[in-house]
Amino acid sequence: MAIGLLVAVGATGCFAEPVVAPAEDADNRPSRAPRKPLNPPPEARKALLLVSDEWMPYTGRQGGREGFVTELAKEALRRAGHEVRYEARPWNRCLADVGAGLADAVLCADPSEAPDLVFSREPIAVTKPTLFVHRGFTVGGRRWRYDGEASLEGLRLSVVDGYRYAEPIRRYVERHRGSSLVLPVRGEDPVERQVRALLAGRVDVFAQNELVVRWRLRGRLEASRIELAGRTPEGRLYVAFSPKRRDARDIAAAFDRELRVLWASGQAAAIERRYGLGP
Repeated sequence: MAIGLLVAVGATGCFAEPVVAPAEDADNRPSRAPRKPLNPPPEARKALLLVSDEWMPYTGRQGGREGFVTELAKEALRRAGHEVRYEARPWNRCLADVGAGLADAVLCADPSEAPDLVFSREPIAVTKPTLFVHRGFTVGGRRWRYDGEASLEGLRLSVVDGYRYAEPIRRYVERHRGSSLVLPVRGEDPVERQVRALLAGRVDVFAQNELVVRWRLRGRLEASRIELAGRTPEGRLYVAFSPKRRDARDIAAAFDRELRVLWASGQAAAIERRYGLGP
């Protein structure tokens, strides 16, 4: 960055009068332009910034598409009068940035993950938490299937750091956190890390959304080496807004209103169908 010096000169004919700066005392201070705050409030952003991790077909960036939840959230907020943009970030950073006001909303959040955020009342999606293993994986000579916390005992489990899991999986993770039995993955694309960890034999099972894994494995040879081994109860996902915004509750209310309109009009279902989802 270059730093320049600006000099003002007044001219009469061929000569210039020197400009004398006034003394900087308490009674005669030169006027100065007000400085912009180093950390402007979130409301100063021209467009709402939505964030999430790479979680297609819900959210992410792939082949020019951003996921059906991203498209649905952006359309609802546009209808409410907002400009919107989207960025993919690691999940823990998403929650931290929205909490600090560095981003305006996080997509596909569970209220238990970040209770201090301002959540929409209307869910934007349903999640199907599922357990995946190597095809033909056995324990004690028998094909393994998930059947509650006890069935996980002694197995190396991969989870995404910061995700909220069903109670049996959460308890298992808490009991074995920091040991070789739990591998938390991080980053913008945690699903790929889980798939690679399983195929490399670093874990026995990983917990992840069923739609997300099926989307990730489409057309890949490795798909034949991985199989579903059980499900946990479905959960609802929401859009959560930054509590640093004074208008967060107003935005959430407008979002809920427009989201209901999108579902009632069939536009939301049309967005889902573009991703091969829905009835």
